[in-house]
Amino acid sequence: MRHFRHNGTTYGYDETVESQLPLIQKAVDAQWEEIANWPPAISVDEFAAICETKLQAALDAGAASWGYDTLLSAASYANSLNPAFKAEATVLIAWRDDVWVWAATVVSNIKAGKVALPDSPDLVLAVMPPMPARPIIAS
Repeated sequence: MRHFRHNGTTYGYDETVESQLPLIQKAVDAQWEEIANWPPAISVDEFAAICETKLQAALDAGAASWGYDTLLSAASYANSLNPAFKAEATVLIAWRDDVWVWAATVVSNIKAGKVALPDSPDLVLAVMPPMPARPIIAS
């Protein structure tokens, strides 16, 4: 695999794939910067920290899609006297808990060598527990 950077974007081309050989030659001819060690190796702890930030952003985005500033803001309605707010908070708190328990299991399995370190934190996000349906409370 050879990696090249052009205008801030990194491109990877597989030398064993015949159709990619012209792309490699094009990058060489255009004098794109070739990157020797890509992707850079990171530790499991660094990977986990990146995932944690991305997971929290996904949780906050989910809560924001229901009109809350963040998931923490939504969770503050857990004891609300308004049944709709309370139900939404309960569902979002359960989702948050599921996500963090799941994430801890993923990291634990990586550290134990049960699964390989994924190539990208985005691959972890793609399989995180899905956001639940918004509860419907009859008024």
